[in-house]
Amino acid sequence: MNEFSGGKKEAIQWIDENKPFITEISDRIWLYAEPSLLEYRSSKLLTDVLREAGFKVELGVAGLDTAFIATYGQGSPVLCTYAEYDAVDGISQMPVPFKSPVIPGLPGYFDMHHGIAAGAVGAALAIKFIMEKYKIPGTFKVFGTPAEKTSVGKNIMGSKGIFDNLDACISWHPSDETGAHRFLSTHLRCNNQTAHTFEGVSVYNAIPWGGHNALHALELMDMAVQFIKDSIIPVSSYPIISSILNKEYSNYAVSSIPGVAKATYVSRALTRKENEMIQKRLFDCANAAALALGVKVENEVITGTWEPLPNHVVANAMHKNVEVIGPPKFSKKDFEYGRLVQKAIRLEPSDTPFGDMSIVPPGTRPVRIIMATSDATTFCYKCPFIRASANYLGGWGWPDWSTASFSLTDIAHQSFLTAAKIIATTIIDLFKDSNTLREAKEEFNKRTKDIKWYSPIPEGRPLPKLNPLPREHYKAVVDAFRKGPKWEGWEPELSERIEKVAQKVLKEIS
Repeated sequence: MNEFSGGKKEAIQWIDENKPFITEISDRIWLYAEPSLLEYRSSKLLTDVLREAGFKVELGVAGLDTAFIATYGQGSPVLCTYAEYDAVDGISQMPVPFKSPVIPGLPGYFDMHHGIAAGAVGAALAIKFIMEKYKIPGTFKVFGTPAEKTSVGKNIMGSKGIFDNLDACISWHPSDETGAHRFLSTHLRCNNQTAHTFEGVSVYNAIPWGGHNALHALELMDMAVQFIKDSIIPVSSYPIISSILNKEYSNYAVSSIPGVAKATYVSRALTRKENEMIQKRLFDCANAAALALGVKVENEVITGTWEPLPNHVVANAMHKNVEVIGPPKFSKKDFEYGRLVQKAIRLEPSDTPFGDMSIVPPGTRPVRIIMATSDATTFCYKCPFIRASANYLGGWGWPDWSTASFSLTDIAHQSFLTAAKIIATTIIDLFKDSNTLREAKEEFNKRTKDIKWYSPIPEGRPLPKLNPLPREHYKAVVDAFRKGPKWEGWEPELSERIEKVAQKVLKEIS
């Protein structure tokens, strides 16, 4: 196996030499703990870093305050990666091998969006360094895509043309293995989210005649959904409908018949077309229930995603780099910690708690259908796309405190540093190898010839606007971390490292 030389070797060296700088980006976003569309400080940190490195930066693109484009170079080809940086509500967790939220109910990171951002930006800085040193022609872009967890950011950015005219996109996501094949060997589902608001007439329930119970209409709808959900699409896509996620009764007293009730449904199917079939039947159930109970109903599509179309040509090119780079360089202490977490969630501790550490070539494993979904598939319909994976998750259920407990540790750092190297080397290859890029685009054009992508978010809906989190939020996270339990295996290096970052965050908000 040939080792890297020239630009790719230097890109990897740059990432290794700048590890403290890259990992601090991740740690700071972790301390921000900002959920979807509230990533104001996270997006500012990322754009500040890229601007200072020489990228031209646009923040607030597509009408989203926390979305950005960072551009270096000019002309063709136009290659890119993207950052995600939203936290997940309720997944707050200290870096200890037992359940211990930083603050109960606080957002946290179970699949390392803070590290996805750090890995993407770390790769981008290395790529810019090589492009500048070797005068490589072309354009490199980093997209800041907020609100991945609510499938909002990339949909809106894609519908407004932000991702048009790209030649390829290379990204990454934590996984239970390292390689270019996972996006090929696992079939993500695509999701669809709908809301159904029933409006009736509220009356005193001691004399209910004349009233129209909106809650009963909602319950009748849900009963119909449960009866038909197995027969809408082939059973291979089951489960397709979640239970009701929330009900809103507009604070009606227990002595009153609810005049308003709302339900939100999520479906996950193999294709966008199947989700459209599910959506139609949901609307049918809601309309029928409203008719039966004599109430009004408003059916609304919230958002959704598409099925993946990964690019085989780019995956094969990436695999050559993965073979040289290898999986993350976890330490004995990292493996010890992973086994403690496995034990805490009643799994048999394993030699490799972070999944399969071998490198598997693309196309050598049967395709698995999994429940995961992502708005990253938007890029599949814009340009040749592949998403690298790097070991991090242990293969058990998530979201959960267990994987969130890795997110501030060396386990997370090694994962996204490995991913940064894979992204950087693959992008450099594509800049230099016009034949591979041409073949990738031919595959892309063939596979998308009869497909017209659209955003499931209805056109004309007002863009979401949320006020930034108050300063008290950030101070509370820092204070709670300082007081929270620590694992003796990480002491003192983790506490000292985060204390330095915490001081910068406190100075920033003062």
